Amino acid sequence: MGPPEQGANWSDEGLEGVHRFFKRIWRHTEEITSTTNDVIGTAASDERDLALRQRTAWTITKVTEDLSERFAFNTAIAALMALSNDISKALHDGIGRQAATEAVSTLASLLLPFAPHISSEIYHRLTGKHVWEEPWPTADPDLLRTQTVELIVQVNAKFHARMTLPTGTSDEEIRRAALAMPAVREAIEGRHISRVIVVPGRLVNFVVA
Repeated sequence: MGPPEQGANWSDEGLEGVHRFFKRIWRHTEEITSTTNDVIGTAASDERDLALRQRTAWTITKVTEDLSERFAFNTAIAALMALSNDISKALHDGIGRQAATEAVSTLASLLLPFAPHISSEIYHRLTGKHVWEEPWPTADPDLLRTQTVELIVQVNAKFHARMTLPTGTSDEEIRRAALAMPAVREAIEGRHISRVIVVPGRLVNFVVA
């Protein structure tokens, strides 16, 4: 960093944040390597395993696009930090060792351009391989296809509820599911629905009078 008169002000806060991030990834690694159990945490869950694998696949795509197409380094790092947070929660709640190892080793591989030394050490501890000899991660297309979607339910553009439905649910099924929610029924009770707006993958809005 140059002197302040050159427009570069030093900040210790940035260093502290990065240090906490590195320590968190290191703890992830120790949690995985310190046991030979197939499950880490309180209990296994196929849903949590799948969710973490999907998040890992999404992160691969996000970081790859940010680095190769947009040169958006800040958002790439933000995506890696978000994955680390998801890993922390998965390890606490219970996650399969294989899914956890895949997530942390992938995070290390994606972190290599920014922090080569700690990334190399973490990757080697988890896989026994040298990350610089391995290809750049690629996302499994099947994992990028989410199986469920969360929709916001509105009445006259005002939030009333959230609901999770299978991807590809028809507009009519979305409408029926939303109307079955107590908070929505209460908001609409005694009023006429003049229009139902469904924005796929995002929201359903009941226009009432």
